[in-house]
Amino acid sequence: MRAIIAMAQAPDITDPLSGIARGPGLIERAREVFSICSRAADAAYAYEALKAMSGEELAKRGLKRADLPRAAYDKLAGRS
Repeated sequence: MRAIIAMAQAPDITDPLSGIARGPGLIERAREVFSICSRAADAAYAYEALKAMSGEELAKRGLKRADLPRAAYDKLAGRS
């Protein structure tokens, strides 16, 4: 009996737009994708800006050259 109930609740796979275009979360998912892309671009820009700095300039910011990937990741993760 449970198998019949499960099949009755399964999505309609014959409809290519089932659960994609009509889902209430489509706008939210699109916003999240754009947000991730924006944060990634910001992190890449920050990394390139830090990479161009001299060792002295990095030291003034409390960074070493080895810290640059972590600083870029923190920017991507929204920690800085």
